[in-house]
Amino acid sequence: MEQRTLSLTALAAAVRDGRTSSEEATSEALSLARRVHARTNAVITFHEEAALAAARAADASLAAGRVFGALHGVPLAPKDM
Repeated sequence: MEQRTLSLTALAAAVRDGRTSSEEATSEALSLARRVHARTNAVITFHEEAALAAARAADASLAAGRVFGALHGVPLAPKDM
């Protein structure tokens, strides 16, 4: 699935209905961020292990039937300043 072309709500729906996982979406987002950063120096800090751990926890919550909000499982990148 070409996740980077999806809206946040479409990606959230794909995670919820099992077409992709939060871990897969997070891995793809991290990969894209690394490629963009190489050209633009746009990211100050990467927390890859923490992001992947959070994604696995989100996937486990979904598997247990617990959804925490409309964007549950969608990787987001807050801006460091």
